[in-house]
Amino acid sequence: MIAFLVPRDNATQERGSLAHDLAVVGRPQVLLGLTTTVLGWAGVFALFTYIAPILTRITGFSEAAVSPILLVSASGSWRVTDRRAAR
Repeated sequence: MIAFLVPRDNATQERGSLAHDLAVVGRPQVLLGLTTTVLGWAGVFALFTYIAPILTRITGFSEAAVSPILLVSASGSWRVTDRRAAR
């Protein structure tokens, strides 16, 4: 259905080369975006690595409860972030 509603693009496209595609990764904006993404995900994994043992060993939650607890805490942090971004 969507294919029928989107206008057709009749422009001819040039075939790109692999060297040209890889050169894009060297742009400062792309490197900044990739670095931000990698560091962000590394931080999330590091946080989960330390929080899961704390939840099971210190607070006494079962291992089955760890995932729902992390899910609820993550959704709460998204709400805080969204509120701050809206200001």
